[in-house]
Amino acid sequence: MHLGLIGGIGSAATEVYYRALVRAYAAADRRLALTIVNADAREMISNLEAGRAVEQAAIFAGYVDQLRAGGCDAAVVTSMGGHFCIGELEAISALPLLSAVPALNEYFSDHETTRVGVLGTHGVMVSKLMA
Repeated sequence: MHLGLIGGIGSAATEVYYRALVRAYAAADRRLALTIVNADAREMISNLEAGRAVEQAAIFAGYVDQLRAGGCDAAVVTSMGGHFCIGELEAISALPLLSAVPALNEYFSDHETTRVGVLGTHGVMVSKLMA
């Protein structure tokens, strides 16, 4: 599978994903096919803070189109903050989207977790994304 990362909106997260993927593929003795596009963090944060999910999804969809044109089979929004518009993006994305959120929700549900500590940017925390 050729993975596409929408990075830049959380450059540290992009780097963490990249390094983890490189290690995992090397450990499995597999070749990693990966393309990263660099989104504008300031634009995404502005849209997050203003609640412009539809507008941000359209911007992300443009990046997904670039990833698809580059041969990617699936796309990932690497910033948790970028997930504020994930529902809108899923509706218009040219590629399937991979997300950690469903796996986290399942884990917390399976383990009857009632309280989780979250570290995030001011924009993410005031958006109630993790509420």
